[in-house]
Amino acid sequence: MRIFLDLDGTIVDFVKGVCPLFGVSYDEVMAKWTPGEYDMTKILGITEAEFFGVIDGAGEDLWANLPMYDYGMDVYHFCKDIAPTYILTRPTQHSSSVSGKLKLMQKQFGSNFKDYVLTWRKELCAAPDAVLIDDHVVNCTKFRDNGGSAIVW
Repeated sequence: MRIFLDLDGTIVDFVKGVCPLFGVSYDEVMAKWTPGEYDMTKILGITEAEFFGVIDGAGEDLWANLPMYDYGMDVYHFCKDIAPTYILTRPTQHSSSVSGKLKLMQKQFGSNFKDYVLTWRKELCAAPDAVLIDDHVVNCTKFRDNGGSAIVW
């Protein structure tokens, strides 16, 4: 068995990390959050282009310094105790997302950390012996449809 563990929204708190960029509090955003909704633009009342313009403008440091959930490392180590575990994360279209996520993983998991996959197509990692743990229902559905197992976080 292999476990693929999502980063943003599963073990790293993307929402808490980006709220200051938009001048809103985490509590304010979470009070408006609908379970199963993944589009912060609706909550913020802005377009996707405006949202990612701000995110991309924040650069690599945004991604490198996203806060781990209090339980984030526990989940990662729990998974590693069960089976080989890989971080499977989707970067944005901007290069700062890729480099920042890599810096975050090296900071959290060690400078030699190499057990990660960055892709927009998580389902490419699906196999009968593969499990995805992800907060996004669509990612889990695609993973299952391509032969893997998935747990919605």
